[in-house]
Amino acid sequence: LFIGLAICSDALEVTPPRHWPCLMLALVPCFCNWATTQAQNFAAGICNQQPTDQPCVMSPSSPGAWTLDPSGDLRGLYALGQGYLLSSIYLSAMLIFCIDRDFKQAALWAAVSAVSASVGLIHSCLLYTSPSPRDS
Repeated sequence: LFIGLAICSDALEVTPPRHWPCLMLALVPCFCNWATTQAQNFAAGICNQQPTDQPCVMSPSSPGAWTLDPSGDLRGLYALGQGYLLSSIYLSAMLIFCIDRDFKQAALWAAVSAVSASVGLIHSCLLYTSPSPRDS
């Protein structure tokens, strides 16, 4: 994490100031992935301390564990962290082109992002390659 922040600091030195918000936006999916990993490790530690006659209801590392949150906040955190590298690239590219008022390029990146999300490259733990209906 420290090395990543040091690299971001160096990137700010060569990035035009008008694009700084793009760098900050690109960090959001990375931190979501980091937070979900920390939460999974914490929950796994708690589950490992459970008595053998009272196992955890669900494995903390399974995607279904994130559906147990009734508010839905953790599901969004988990989804944004999946495929975080591509999500960061897509979000920052869209914002860069919006700042530079090149809305056609921003729309193109939004379309690429939508296709990536529809096949599971981002926001999903599975890659969907067939057009057949999938289970929820």
